[in-house]
Amino acid sequence: MNARRPFVSGIGLLGVLAWWLLRRVRDEYATERRLTLATSGAADALYALHAALTLLAARRHQLATTGTVAVIARVCGLLLAVLGHVLFLAGLREMRSPSTISGLATDGLVTTGVYRRSRNP
Repeated sequence: MNARRPFVSGIGLLGVLAWWLLRRVRDEYATERRLTLATSGAADALYALHAALTLLAARRHQLATTGTVAVIARVCGLLLAVLGHVLFLAGLREMRSPSTISGLATDGLVTTGVYRRSRNP
């Protein structure tokens, strides 16, 4: 079996699902002026597939295993990952409900906490 086949298949699946999801989002905003829970869940699943493919690509194409450049790259990558996780958790805490997190709540814009600096109310 070709070692690239799962990766190429995943990229193809990602493209097809993204096309389908974009059409669905467009149609829902045109008719209902908001997303349904199923579409929001499909978007989350698409994000997870993208993350899995990114990790697969990173694993297959790692930097050199020795040397100063590899150590610096790993330390910087780890710091960025930790910072991203902290920001994610801070944002999650401010949203307070699954409907706000998924974009289903349309009653207002969250402008407190980390969103005080990251959004333009």
